[in-house]
Amino acid sequence: MTEATLPKLTLTGCLLLGAIAALALVLRLGYLHLATDHFRGAAELAVQGTGPRLPLSHAPTDAENLIENLAQDDGWFGGLAPLATHEEKSAHIAPCYPWIRSVLVRLGFSGDRSVRAVNLAWGIGAVVFLFLAARRWYDLPTAVAVGLLAAIYPFWIINVAEKADGGLIVFWFAASAWLAVRSVQTGEPTTCLAFGLSIGLTALTRAALLPFAVVGMLWFLSRCRHVKFGWFASLLASLGFCIAIGPWMLRCWKEYEKVVPVADSALLHVYIGNNPWANGGPMDEAKLRSTFSADRLEVLRREKNQARRYAMLADNVGEFWRDDPRAALSLRYAAFQRFLFGEKFIDNRKLVERDETARALPDSLERRAEFILLTSLLSLWALGLLGWVACRGMTGFLTAALFAIPLPYVLSHAETLSGPRLPWDAALIVFAGAALAKLWPGRLR
Repeated sequence: MTEATLPKLTLTGCLLLGAIAALALVLRLGYLHLATDHFRGAAELAVQGTGPRLPLSHAPTDAENLIENLAQDDGWFGGLAPLATHEEKSAHIAPCYPWIRSVLVRLGFSGDRSVRAVNLAWGIGAVVFLFLAARRWYDLPTAVAVGLLAAIYPFWIINVAEKADGGLIVFWFAASAWLAVRSVQTGEPTTCLAFGLSIGLTALTRAALLPFAVVGMLWFLSRCRHVKFGWFASLLASLGFCIAIGPWMLRCWKEYEKVVPVADSALLHVYIGNNPWANGGPMDEAKLRSTFSADRLEVLRREKNQARRYAMLADNVGEFWRDDPRAALSLRYAAFQRFLFGEKFIDNRKLVERDETARALPDSLERRAEFILLTSLLSLWALGLLGWVACRGMTGFLTAALFAIPLPYVLSHAETLSGPRLPWDAALIVFAGAALAKLWPGRLR
C-alpha cells in the first residue's frame, strides 16, 4: 500500500468521530450520575470487581495495598502478597496500574471522583483508537459501526465507575491496535516506536497479557517484511517494547536474582487453577492455604524470596497432572467458561456484582441490567465470529488477540466477573463492526 492509497481522515470522518466520542462521553457521564452520589459514592453494579481480600491487610485488595505503599513518601513496591506472612517487596502484580494510581494519590487525586475521571478519559480514548484502527483496516462505514459499538458497550460503561484496571487495559489494547495497523501501512519511525511502547505497557498493566504482547510483536515483525525499511521499523518497535518492560525486569532480577516476566505469580495462578480443589475460578487466601498440608505450607512460608516461593508450586501442579490428568483437562474447560461469563454467572446466572450499600439505580434500569448485559454479550459474540470469518485475513493482529488473550486464563483460572475479558471484547467489537457494515443494505454485493 503506497502513501497515496492510504485512507485519509476527511472532514466527514472527523465529524463522525467527534459525534461518536461525544456519545461515549454522554453515556458514561449519565451512568456515573445515575449510579453514584455525585460521582463520589460507590456504584451498585460492578463487572470487574475488586477480587478476594487478603487477610491481615487493612486495604480492600492486595492491589490497593500496593498503591498505598507506593504513595508514601518513601514509596516502595510491596505489600502483603499471597502465601506471605508479612508485607514484602513484591512483583506478584503487574506494576503499571498501581504506579499510575500512586502518582494520582501523590498529586492529591486519591478520591473516587478522580479515579473515575481518569477512567472516563481512558474509556473515551479507547473508543477513538478503535475507530481510527477500523478506518485503516476497513473503511469509514466500518469505523463508524465499530465506534458506535465501543461507545454503547455496557460492560465498558459500567467499568468506568470501578477502581480497577479495566479501562486502562482496554485503552492500551486499542492504542496498540491503531499503532499496529498504522505502523505496517506507513512505516513511520515514531509510530513503530510508539507501537512497541504501547504493547509493552499492555503487558505491564496485566501480566496475563504478556503472551498476547509477544504474539503481537511477532505478527508486527512478520509484517515488516512488506514495509519499506522494514528492518528499521522492527528495530524501533522492539526497542519500544524493551523500553517499556526492561526497567521493571531489571528491578525484579536485582530483587530476586531470577528472570521475572512482568509478574512472578504466574505459577501461583497456574496452581490455583490446577489442584484437586480448583473449579476454574479464583481462590481467596484462606482457601488457597487450605489446599496445602501443614508441612508444605510451612516450607512455602519460610521461603523469603517471593519469586522462588511461587516457583516451588510447579511441583504441586506437576503432581496434580500426573495423578489426575482427566480432572486437569476438565478444569481447562471450566476455566474457559468462567473467562467467557465469569464465575458468578456459572454459579448464580449473574453477570454483575451488586453493592447493596450503594446508591440504587432507577428501578427500570436495575430490572433490565442483567438482560441488557447478556443480550449485548451474546450479540457481540455472534457478530464478532461472523466478522472474523469474513474479514480475518485483514486483521492478523486482532486474530492473534482472540486466541492469545484467553490462553493464560484457560491454563490457570479466570475470575468471578468479566474483568479478564474486557480487552478481549475490544477485538470482537472491531470484527462485529465489520460484520454490521458488511450486512448493511446495499453493501453485501
